[in-house]
Amino acid sequence: MDIYACERKAKAEGYDTATFDLVGPAGRVKCKWLDAYYGMFIPEGQEGFIMSKQVPEGFYCENFNAKGSEE
Repeated sequence: MDIYACERKAKAEGYDTATFDLVGPAGRVKCKWLDAYYGMFIPEGQEGFIMSKQVPEGFYCENFNAKGSEE
């Protein structure tokens, strides 16, 4: 799914607990939503946060998991 579909899913299932893998040309990075309503997530091993609108086209999300989610 794209970052915006992941953001919508996080809003519904765990706006600040959901995790996902962001996949792009350079590989995969584990991420956690800081606040999906504001579109902010934290990439593992990096300082600061990224806004969903900053994610370039061609990147996608896999392995979405929210507290209580069965996916």
